Amino acid sequence: MKFKLSDKRILIPFIIVLLGTILMAATVFMPYGTATNDFQKELDSLPNAIISNEITVSTHDLANRSMADYAKLYAAYSDQLFSSNEGYVYTGLVIAIAAFALLGTLFAILKKGTPIIVFTCLSVLVFAFQSFDFSYRGIIPSDVYVWGYGYYVFYIAAAVAIIGAVWLIISKHKIKKENKISE
Repeated sequence: MKFKLSDKRILIPFIIVLLGTILMAATVFMPYGTATNDFQKELDSLPNAIISNEITVSTHDLANRSMADYAKLYAAYSDQLFSSNEGYVYTGLVIAIAAFALLGTLFAILKKGTPIIVFTCLSVLVFAFQSFDFSYRGIIPSDVYVWGYGYYVFYIAAAVAIIGAVWLIISKHKIKKENKISE
């Protein structure tokens, strides 16, 4: 059975779930780690210093680091930062978070509630694992970084996506039920 977007019972949850999944994917590029006030002052005292030529990181870029920035950093310096290729694992985690969020977005466009919930939950699990690892290793939060707004937006967006997906499922079931009664 095809559901028309013009039906408000589908339109509103569709928009909510679509916004939630898109926002989850966008958090990969939002500040995941933000410099503490003390570290920010140190960075401000060296505004034009180049930290790395390999991936073009300046002191200004270090104030707010996104998940994508961490992934680039870890991939570029995997050999120096880690004893093996662990940096690529962290890059893979960020890619998995984005991929699951984008798959959730695809299923939101298709108005398929259950896969939206599945991929949102997978994205949240990978994100939570990565965040736990960063916290456990003392990267964020630390003396130089605290969680950026992207960290919090991700969880809010995931909750919005799941709420919208559940609402979408319920709305579709109600419409199906009404259509069976009217036949």
